[in-house]
Amino acid sequence: MNSIKKAAATVATAAVIAVTAGCGDGSGTGASPSAPAASTKAPTAGQDPLGREAVNRDVDEATAEAGLMGLSPGVDPDETDPTEIRLGRCTTLWAGSPGGPLDTQTGERPYSDALAALEERGWKRTGREQHGDTALTTFTKKDWNIRATLKESDRVDLIQFAAFHESCRAEVFALAEKRRTTGTAG
Repeated sequence: MNSIKKAAATVATAAVIAVTAGCGDGSGTGASPSAPAASTKAPTAGQDPLGREAVNRDVDEATAEAGLMGLSPGVDPDETDPTEIRLGRCTTLWAGSPGGPLDTQTGERPYSDALAALEERGWKRTGREQHGDTALTTFTKKDWNIRATLKESDRVDLIQFAAFHESCRAEVFALAEKRRTTGTAG
């Protein structure tokens, strides 16, 4: 399997981990998920009824405007596991860093610029938390949630935008909890 296909094959897993890492239920409140949100039917092959592509577009455009360099893999067309297929269609992930030589760029300014660009696209900021060297900002738009993180370090600042649709909230957090308790990442 080539590296691009591998990246696409792991987007749902990475989004699950990024969405749930550190703080509660993804709402930015630190709460734990209790009951599944109102469900929307799972998409069928070849459709995008949940609007994943529109979310991807918003994040890709916001990060490009902010001068960030990164990757947003698509859904793996060869995936056969039903859970991974569903999560791939109702989650998305963009990961990257400031576009410059190591030790010369800080992520704070472009991260803030990308957040502002999301707000310009109709995303509502719902929370902001700081956990040591990691900033977490949450957004909502319709039935989608974005968790934007900035992890600062002395070498390179890492920035992620992980999103999930409300219809798969329970699955995202159940899978993340399973992976936390079993110690598996994928």
